[in-house]
Amino acid sequence: MLAAPGWKFFLKGHGYENRGLFILTTGAEIIPVIKVDNRIIGDGIPGAITRSLTDRFKRYVFK
Repeated sequence: MLAAPGWKFFLKGHGYENRGLFILTTGAEIIPVIKVDNRIIGDGIPGAITRSLTDRFKRYVFK
C-alpha cells in the first residue's frame, strides 16, 4: 500500500468523493486506485480517463 506523505490528507479532503483516482510513477506508469481504506472509489473499476491515459501512454512508449 502506498504510504506517501500527504496521501491521507488529500483523500480526506477530496479523494473519497472522486469518480476515479490514479497514481503516476516512473517505474509502474499509471496505477488505477479503486479502493482506499476499504472505501470503493467510483464504481470500483478503473475509470474511462484512467483507461484512456493508460492506452495513450502505451501507444506512445511502445510505438
